[in-house]
Amino acid sequence: MKNHVTFTLVVLSLFGFMTSCASTGTKVAKPNTSKNLISGNSYFQYMMSEVLNQPQSVASSQAYLEAALKKAPSSPYLKSQLAIKEAQQNNFAKALSTAQEALEADPNNTDNLLLVGKLLAAQNRYLEAISHYKKLLRLDPKNEEAYNVMAREYVALKDEANAVSSLKACVRALSEASSCRFYLATLYLQAQDYKNAIKAYEDLLVYNPDNQKILATLAEVYVQERQFEKALSVYERLVSLFPGDATYEIRMALIYYQKEDFDKAITTFESIEKTYPRSDRIQYFLGLLKLQQGQTEEAYGHFDHIDPESDFFKESLNHMINILRDQGKLPAAITLLDEKLPKSQKNESYYALKVSLLALNESYDEALRVLDQGLRRFENQAGLLFQKALLQEKQEDWPGAKMTLEQVLAIAPQSVKALNFLGYTMLEKGEDFEEAFHLIEKAYSLDPDDGHVTDSMGWAYFKQGDFKKALELLQKANGQQPDEPAILEHLGEVYFQLKNKKQARQNFEKALRILSKKEKLTPEDEKIKERITKRLGDF
Repeated sequence: MKNHVTFTLVVLSLFGFMTSCASTGTKVAKPNTSKNLISGNSYFQYMMSEVLNQPQSVASSQAYLEAALKKAPSSPYLKSQLAIKEAQQNNFAKALSTAQEALEADPNNTDNLLLVGKLLAAQNRYLEAISHYKKLLRLDPKNEEAYNVMAREYVALKDEANAVSSLKACVRALSEASSCRFYLATLYLQAQDYKNAIKAYEDLLVYNPDNQKILATLAEVYVQERQFEKALSVYERLVSLFPGDATYEIRMALIYYQKEDFDKAITTFESIEKTYPRSDRIQYFLGLLKLQQGQTEEAYGHFDHIDPESDFFKESLNHMINILRDQGKLPAAITLLDEKLPKSQKNESYYALKVSLLALNESYDEALRVLDQGLRRFENQAGLLFQKALLQEKQEDWPGAKMTLEQVLAIAPQSVKALNFLGYTMLEKGEDFEEAFHLIEKAYSLDPDDGHVTDSMGWAYFKQGDFKKALELLQKANGQQPDEPAILEHLGEVYFQLKNKKQARQNFEKALRILSKKEKLTPEDEKIKERITKRLGDF
């Protein structure tokens, strides 16, 4: 054994010297490979194979092994090493054949049983592979790798029960079998068996108390199971073990947020902010939390710190615009959108948002001008065309709006919004009742859960004189959107026609109460209010 080690060191040192000389430009005589392949004993050939066992030299290494086998053809060890070289070159069929020859020569060799099993699995012959692992384990019940690869093959066969059994057997045989325990925990996690996953990860920690991956995964499973206090305890340990990683403090803050402990969440994020003042993620979460607490000015300040290149930028910009909009500062919101958003990011969504803000500001002419700009850049964009139709209708250009809606439906024939808007408006204007009914009916078939569409369908039956069907649909629409004044008005009208004045009055009065709570009524709201007030005068 001593001579074996000494010779290995000599060969490796020689190889290192040759490499060193090559890197410094010193000329050395190249070994005569063809001569070496036919000279020397099998041991020399094997050692040369080991020296060349580098990714770029696998073929040369294999050549030496083949030469060694010619001198010692009955060596199971050399055959198994050759099989590995063949597998490294993706020649799995030949590798399997060579490995099987090695196993035939030494049927109880556990290394060769494992090798043959792996090579069978590489060809999707999982059951045959498993039979080799089982034989191996009868010979060596404490072979951790065999339990793991057997579990892997069972997973490939979608036999999770036997995979779990294999890993449990591994844990029984080797109490500190970390790889088996980790794989077992992973299988439980994949199966969403969180109770057993938690137990498996907790068992793992007994042997690996400071393992970052195990701790982090266990914490996340605790969160999944809403065991927040346990999760916080694990994250506190991670923070103490890895103080330079802010991820775990962020997770703690988010758990406080989930628990609705907003003060602690804010305190934790503010603590992290002191260390990472430029972190977009921290600024974004602080903005959300301050917004949740109604601290809009502070929230705005945090969102305003976020860089346009950040993944959090667009959402932050939307929050800033919403804050300004809710404050009634629509011109400021429009200016902010133009100033903050880089030119490269001014896509269809930019035009859609700007037009919405202009429309809220009742700047309809400017909104149409911006829409035309957007449509020149993004021709036939159905969303922008739909917005254009809405604006045209608001400006009482129904022929133009109708033409635009037909363009939308030519591009997107299943657009529920376009079908409903066109059908309902035609219904109200008394245009081609059959076509209007057909459009609404199609919209309703596509989205029967949309309260506005259900309302249109009910109103179409009302116009048809089928009050019973109209009542059924309008009650459904009211259930879908209970605080929509237009639906309540329609429901009140149906009850009125059915001579149920009590229910009619209740719906009309509810609609008026909802409208009275609005800070500002739209022109459509004003029309609803006027019609209901007039109808109540008929009672």
